[in-house]
Amino acid sequence: MRLGTVPQLSFGLAALAATLLLAADLFLGLLPDRVEMLREARRDTSESLAVLLTTLIQEKQDLALKRTLQAVVARHRDIMSLAVRRSDGEIVATTADHERYWIPPKNNRSTLTHVVVPIYDAAARWGQVEVNYRNVSAASPVDWLSYPTVQVTLLIFTLGTGVFYAYLRRALQKLNPGAAVPDRVRSALDVLTEAVLVIDRSEQIVLANEAFRLLHDGSALELTGKRVADSFRSPLQSSTGNSCSRAATSSRSAVTVNCDRRNTRAGALISRKDRLVTGSE
Repeated sequence: MRLGTVPQLSFGLAALAATLLLAADLFLGLLPDRVEMLREARRDTSESLAVLLTTLIQEKQDLALKRTLQAVVARHRDIMSLAVRRSDGEIVATTADHERYWIPPKNNRSTLTHVVVPIYDAAARWGQVEVNYRNVSAASPVDWLSYPTVQVTLLIFTLGTGVFYAYLRRALQKLNPGAAVPDRVRSALDVLTEAVLVIDRSEQIVLANEAFRLLHDGSALELTGKRVADSFRSPLQSSTGNSCSRAATSSRSAVTVNCDRRNTRAGALISRKDRLVTGSE
């Protein structure tokens, strides 16, 4: 199924708006960085945990220290393992599989997944708390949807498509009033032997069927968008010498025009889009 012109333009403009947003974020950093936000959150969590563990170490509560490490790993789904290590490399307390997961950071600088928090005794460094976090790489499309950049881009594209579609549809109807008439209606009116002219509320010509164009020697493009009062003399008279008398009906939504052509059985109609009125023969 082929999309119409307005949907295609709407998709294109929405995609362009989303692209401009991504470019602005790339150069100006407008949208929040999920990785950087996660890095700060993990750093704060690790420092708070180090303060608690330091208190237990100072009070020599070794059993409470081990239980605290196990409880933190059990309740915090992002933490895979924990350990408290002395400066000489001796492990004071640890959780299961810490040695398997832990990769010492280069130059002892924390990374996103391996965080090191030093512990000081007076002015000297006593040891460190090692926190091993889970990897944050997106493993599925659902994980990608959690990124703020992806969420904002999808929102701009979805809402932009709807907004652009409504605006373009309205604007193109103003520029080309004939686009408001469906093709099936246009084809049905062209089949009629009666001359039919469809106008909008401002009396601009929206559609002239084939019979009407033959009477007035005008093409669809020449008639569409023009006002009836500016296009025809009163009484209405075509360039071929066919005179038409204009009669106002009781309804304000339609105007009927009767035309008489020699040796031709023809009626003419001027009607608003919401109502068609047959002309007299």
